Amino acid sequence: MLDVLPISKLINLAFLNSRVKHKEIEETWINLSCKFGGFLPESLLMLSIQKTGQLDMLLRCLEDEFRNRDGSNEDVFSLNNQCLLSDLWIEHTYEIFRILKNHREIEPRDEIESIEKHLRLIRVPLSKHQIAADYSLKDSLILQKHPKKNDDTDFYEYKYENKKRSHIMPRACSERGSMMWHVIDIKSGPSFWIERRNLSDRILNLIEKDNS
Repeated sequence: MLDVLPISKLINLAFLNSRVKHKEIEETWINLSCKFGGFLPESLLMLSIQKTGQLDMLLRCLEDEFRNRDGSNEDVFSLNNQCLLSDLWIEHTYEIFRILKNHREIEPRDEIESIEKHLRLIRVPLSKHQIAADYSLKDSLILQKHPKKNDDTDFYEYKYENKKRSHIMPRACSERGSMMWHVIDIKSGPSFWIERRNLSDRILNLIEKDNS
């Protein structure tokens, strides 16, 4: 019987390798935690930001590997794991930016509010299985199911008044191997794709905006 490493060791090695591959990104996440964590001095906000960074570095490794995939069956399971961890990253990061948004003195104001909004547009369908801010819907929406069956069942009506309303948010992988979600912005009108890695890059750029 083959010897198998303990799962805890494999997980530790994965996180360690991701930190080695992304030393500069790790440093930026630490700087972000120092910059924003102090706004709640008697909390674990600083540690939460650093944990978000650790998960981001692991995901970047998974994304790079998936981008260079060879189409084997192993890729399917790898993408499923990446999907799970990407959802977790969205949930965790959203809570951080919800806090930052509520502290009006934190800058850069516009970008923090924009990032929080985009995280929320993803997070609500993931967690609540509904469209974000659907209480503001004046009329029902006609939406298309994913994946499509190419028949009449592909389309359904989404109404706020329906207590059993639900929404399955389409997702895909970007050219960079990163998870992306097709969100509906009811208040602004358009629907569009948001890439996880793009959100992460925008967060990391908050340090550059602070130094400029």
